[in-house]
Amino acid sequence: MSGELVERLMADNSALMAYLRSQGEISFLSNMESSVPKIILLAAASDLEHQVQQILLSYYDRVTNACEFAGKFVYNKAIRAQFHTYFDWSNRSANGFFAFFGERFRAKAKAAVNADDRLMQSIRDFCEVGDLRNQLVHQNYAAFVLPKTGDEVHALYKSALYFLSCLPGLLEDAV
Repeated sequence: MSGELVERLMADNSALMAYLRSQGEISFLSNMESSVPKIILLAAASDLEHQVQQILLSYYDRVTNACEFAGKFVYNKAIRAQFHTYFDWSNRSANGFFAFFGERFRAKAKAAVNADDRLMQSIRDFCEVGDLRNQLVHQNYAAFVLPKTGDEVHALYKSALYFLSCLPGLLEDAV
């Protein structure tokens, strides 16, 4: 469902920009063209964070036989407000995230990534979304010039979803 919201937001903003273009509203269109990438970036980054959290919670529910106390502990101490510490955003890498599960898992995950060019690119794009989001919110949102169009941010998001589709399998294979 959350991915659908990002898609709808992208479609709605694209339709609005097309309408402004058709009406010759160049000033409003220019404003939208600089605002939409930021809007899509924040929506995409938020959705990716939410999905990673849900994947991790589902994994821990399964491995702890849905022990409520274990799940609450993991959520409160390892998941809530910790997402931005999981990845090496600027280096576009998930190796640090994989290492949190231990060296054996890191090695297996790294081998899986090295064997799948699409997965490797997806992780890079996932981390680029996270890195751009961090820059946007920590470097004065209003003044920050995002070096991507809305379509480019959307493409990064779509690519990043492949990593999230693979993550549950990587976790399961490690058990």
